[in-house]
Amino acid sequence: NKLQATEADAIHHEFLCKLIQTGLCYDQLDLTNSVAFELIFRELQQLEQKHSERASIRGDVERNEALSEHNLMMGLQQPTYMMSPELRTWISGELSQEAAVLKERRKAREERTLARAPKAKAEPKKGAKGERGEA
Repeated sequence: NKLQATEADAIHHEFLCKLIQTGLCYDQLDLTNSVAFELIFRELQQLEQKHSERASIRGDVERNEALSEHNLMMGLQQPTYMMSPELRTWISGELSQEAAVLKERRKAREERTLARAPKAKAEPKKGAKGERGEA
């Protein structure tokens, strides 16, 4: 279940980290003011988010619970990847808005479908006057 070092995403992650290390240590760049490195950091966050979600989907429940307990005791909130809390909050808000729009579109589509459906003739209720079979 563990991500292997030879997998494409692991190699990609290592390369992006090497770019950051080179920019910081060798070139001594101020990465906080670099749009190019902002994109590299975003790509790293996406990779880590993707693999964090895969780990939770795989269902290693016991390990995840132990990790959650450990992080709670250590005061950590997001243990397994580097995505900033502000970015997670923003993404959550954007996804909520998108879900609300999709829900409204689905409702409108269902209403249009119901409006187009031919209306069935009302059938008389059983037991109505004149239907007792009396002669």
